[in-house]
Amino acid sequence: MTSTGPVADPAASFPDPTDPRRSTDSAAPVQITIRSTQMSHLLHEDLARAHLQQRLEQAERQRLADYVVRVARARRQAGRAQRSLERAQLRLRLLHG
Repeated sequence: MTSTGPVADPAASFPDPTDPRRSTDSAAPVQITIRSTQMSHLLHEDLARAHLQQRLEQAERQRLADYVVRVARARRQAGRAQRSLERAQLRLRLLHG
């Protein structure tokens, strides 16, 4: 007695591991994409952190430069005030004589 339907081929139920069209791990491309996306996010975070750090350092340098300018201005003003005081004292001495 012969069967009229297709004969069950035991090799058909198992894919050929040497077939180059067949991927050995179907989750690998998805995993690589997820890792790539995660690495991309991490790289962007690192770049943002580095940029923020650079801006903070630049702001600190600017604050220091502003402080130096204020101190220099205050010293010049103090020097002018000292000379003005000395002139006023000299005039008083000359008047009282």
